[in-house]
Amino acid sequence: MSTHYQLKPFGNVTTKISISFVLIVLLLGAVSCKSKKQRSKGVVLNGNYKIPAVKAGTFYQQAASEKERLKRIAKVIERARSYKGTPHKDGGVSNLGIDCSGLTLVSMRAIDMEIPRRAAEQTKIGITIKLNDLAPGDFVFFSDPSIGKGITHVGIVTEIADEGVAVFIHTSSSLGVTESKLTQKYWQKTFYTAIRPAY
Repeated sequence: MSTHYQLKPFGNVTTKISISFVLIVLLLGAVSCKSKKQRSKGVVLNGNYKIPAVKAGTFYQQAASEKERLKRIAKVIERARSYKGTPHKDGGVSNLGIDCSGLTLVSMRAIDMEIPRRAAEQTKIGITIKLNDLAPGDFVFFSDPSIGKGITHVGIVTEIADEGVAVFIHTSSSLGVTESKLTQKYWQKTFYTAIRPAY
């Protein structure tokens, strides 16, 4: 049975407060503050999208230095290349079969960065980059009206080859996971945008 304390009347109303009720309110307040504190650690980029880490209750933190950022990019590219030769499969996210946004998804998990599943939503995880400023780790997006509306393909830049030609890894419907040059006619024709994720 809860213990009650009689407080001084306020107007014509006598207020009784339960100790157990007070404790519950204080406990809920503490939990609420903690949740808000955790949410504030999220990396907010285009729109309101936050990048959560894989571990529940924590959020992805951007690299503290350029050296650390480059290490993270190298890990992502290494993970993506480990899927080379994997056949294309719509909705796939494994070595048995994978699609373009599935490849970017599993590659970013190499640095505990969880990103949206759909290619169109992946444009929100970084800042827009001009074609001439592409660097390894950047995401490149394509739009082919013959396939569908909006963004229809995504890949990750793996290197900048001779004469500044960007090479990117992606999932081809015929070749599976492979690397291509952005200067190829089809990719030039369908290029839509590029972003630099918050590594």
